[in-house]
Amino acid sequence: MTREDKREIVVEYEQIRLIRKTANTRVLQCAQCSSETDFLALVTAAELFEIDTDELFSFLRLRRCHFRAGETVLICLRSLMRAIKDKQPTAQIKLLGEKK
Repeated sequence: MTREDKREIVVEYEQIRLIRKTANTRVLQCAQCSSETDFLALVTAAELFEIDTDELFSFLRLRRCHFRAGETVLICLRSLMRAIKDKQPTAQIKLLGEKK
């Protein structure tokens, strides 16, 4: 009689979802990028990414994203997207109209 071993396997899968949200930006000169780019308010970005503003601001500082502090904190969208891609190299995050 043969012995039967029971095994447990784990199956992981990844889903890709298209999430489309809109937000108002301001086109400003970014000193660090040396070009005009879209800037997004910190509060608006936190709402888009469904994250706490303090947590997002910590991410910005840790990843050295460009931002302007003033009455409202404005985030350079170009540097934010670059930081997200660097943190998750396999991420398929891109701005509409952005070329690969």
